[in-house]
Amino acid sequence: MNTTFITGILAIAGLIVAAPVLGAWAQEDSMTVGDKMMTDAMMSVTGTVQIGGLFPLSGELASIGTELRVAAELAVDDFNAYLTQQGAGWQIEMVVEDTGASPVQTLEKLQSLYAQEISLVVGPATSGSLGHVKGYADSNGILLLSASSTAPNLAIPEDNVYRLAPDDNGQGVAMATILDLDGVTGIVPIWRGDSYGDGLRDVVTMTFEGYGGEVHPGVRYAPKSPDFGLEAALLNKYVEEMVQEHGSENVAVYIISFEEGERIIESAHVYGLLKQVKWYGGEALTRAKYLAGDTALSEFATLTEFTAMDVTPGDKAAAVSEHILETTGAFQTAFVYPQYDSVWILGNAIMKAQSTDMEAVKAVLPSVAADYTGGALKSTRLNADGDLALANYQVWTVSDNAWTKRGIFASERTLLTATEQPEGDVLVGSLYPLTGASTKGAENLAATQLGAADFNTFLNILGIGWQLVVVSEDSTDILEKAQMLNADDIDIIIGPEISDNVNQIKPFVDINDMVLVSCCSTSAKLAEPGDGVFRLAPDDSKQGVAMSRLLENEGIKALATIWRDDAYGQSLNDSTVSNFESRGGIVGGSISYSKDTMDFTNEVGRLADTIQDLVDEYGADSVAVLLIANEESANIVFTAIGHESGILDDIRWFGSDSLTGAPIVYDATLADFGNTVQFTSMQPAIKPGGAYERVQSHIAEQFSKEPASTVYRAYDAAWLVGLSILQTGMTDALSVRDTLNTVAASYSGALDNLMLNEAGDLAAAGYEIWQVADGAWIEIGTYDPLNDSVTTNNSQ
Repeated sequence: MNTTFITGILAIAGLIVAAPVLGAWAQEDSMTVGDKMMTDAMMSVTGTVQIGGLFPLSGELASIGTELRVAAELAVDDFNAYLTQQGAGWQIEMVVEDTGASPVQTLEKLQSLYAQEISLVVGPATSGSLGHVKGYADSNGILLLSASSTAPNLAIPEDNVYRLAPDDNGQGVAMATILDLDGVTGIVPIWRGDSYGDGLRDVVTMTFEGYGGEVHPGVRYAPKSPDFGLEAALLNKYVEEMVQEHGSENVAVYIISFEEGERIIESAHVYGLLKQVKWYGGEALTRAKYLAGDTALSEFATLTEFTAMDVTPGDKAAAVSEHILETTGAFQTAFVYPQYDSVWILGNAIMKAQSTDMEAVKAVLPSVAADYTGGALKSTRLNADGDLALANYQVWTVSDNAWTKRGIFASERTLLTATEQPEGDVLVGSLYPLTGASTKGAENLAATQLGAADFNTFLNILGIGWQLVVVSEDSTDILEKAQMLNADDIDIIIGPEISDNVNQIKPFVDINDMVLVSCCSTSAKLAEPGDGVFRLAPDDSKQGVAMSRLLENEGIKALATIWRDDAYGQSLNDSTVSNFESRGGIVGGSISYSKDTMDFTNEVGRLADTIQDLVDEYGADSVAVLLIANEESANIVFTAIGHESGILDDIRWFGSDSLTGAPIVYDATLADFGNTVQFTSMQPAIKPGGAYERVQSHIAEQFSKEPASTVYRAYDAAWLVGLSILQTGMTDALSVRDTLNTVAASYSGALDNLMLNEAGDLAAAGYEIWQVADGAWIEIGTYDPLNDSVTTNNSQ
């Protein structure tokens, strides 16, 4: 199945929050921002501040509702202890009402709270109840902060409803992705017929079908049904239909329910076929006590590898869950974590607003939620709809009659982490040119270091306890540096930049089971499947096709090339020459030079003679030079400018991708020559991802100039290495080799598309066309490989 369907995943840049810890466990060393907020609030909030609490304490969700109430009451106690510690002069009192999990009863209880002049309320718990009372809350100026409503249809911006749970778009994508990762190709859903069940089922269906899977129409049931025998029989019938098509090993049941899930599974487990397929559940069933331990259904859950997920907990989660267990004798739902935090956020918002007025509290609540740390959730930042922004989930599976944590599903990256993770610092090497006049290597290193820093922030958000550390080496004496890194047990290297350096150390890398992730190497000779080299740029067989098509488009009939004699120059020259000739072009001369050459008088003289012959035969308008070079390009052009024949500025000049954006325009003489010959080159097309502007501004500020396009791939290289380790839980190079292509397929970072081909190189091969004009580089067009077409500003 297609595992790249969901690729529009948010980059982590912009999610970093520096905030004080607000809680009874906060330090008193100095006055924090929270303490200042407290001091201000003392001036306008006094006495007892009543907030409402709407919980299903009777009916089908009574046990879950009790846990939510206990979590909220613990938060009230802790928050009041904090207020007392600070000498605030006011306290919170929660007025609890039982909703009975009934939308009608919920409205009655909310009206009762409003009659008591209570307009700040935590709850209600279910999406059905929340949807039923939302209109009343909006009309009467009541703020609702729900910890467990997740229906997507309630994700509405600028209303009075806030939810400390991600809407089920996130859970739906997560579940569909887990199903796909597990090799499931067909699912039969059974779900409660309400806004929660319908919404979650719809998202899973859409996403799973997008992956290429099949979703049976399934069984929609009435939540208050006293018996589920008929539904279980239908489920067995539908599973049999799917098994005949997909095989039992590829079929799964997906159940979306609340407490009635126990009765549904009791009715289903008597069918032998339903024990032969995997079962997955919505978050309300995660760690359900009746599916594990010494219960009648634990064997069924073990046989079916019952899998479900809940939100990722934060620092205070253990204390909250322990309190729930001690108080109620059970722990059923992770929604107690956002329930606990909701009270703190409401209290902090009162502090910041210096008021209990609903509109004043509402105005500051999103910023308070963003700044709140140290709570039971890892993050409480809200999105534009007022719902929990981060949709990361713990994934749990029943194994040997016990719930076992399988990993964390990181929604931002559509990635499931391994259960076991490294600890401490995980070292990776980098090899960039850090000496010499050019700052390109230093820019790429800075981008890689930024990528590692942002990745480490991402790890922290997930609660993962290791860090990616980049050990930098100058790429001079490249083989010696690679050997040094290997001797220090560093077998994963980001870099080198140029193909010649990659070519030098590739045998050592392959023999020693190392891995290289290069931002920039493009030689087609290094495009070898199964080796240790991965490159985030397309190989030059593709640039050769693009360049030959550009030459044809520009009316060039005859060409002379001058190229650097290394793995890169030879590969690009060969590809361009063969493709240009296949289009009917004439290559009158191909002049190579050693990478150590300092004086280009001889090479430029030969080039001038070749060009003169071609001009005599085809005319100056139909003749061009292709220059394939690195930093030495300036010396070549200076020599060409000074050549006595004058012929070299009568024709067009084209350059390799390594020269796009080169500082030719910073010297007046070179810039004038570039203008005269309409110096034109190309580079792989850039499709910006979410982190593009962050990388651009960071590098531009550090180096006081617009960064080269390679910095974005250098940034992404750190992420791809880190995500490969995160997904496998392994730090060895061979594990990264086996995983990196898969990780890259769904990755979006500084660049939006880094899908790699079977050789481990960037599969996309579109190119941007750039030209020197008026002393500056300007983008003038594109090359599209799908239809072999060039579009430029002067195209007819």
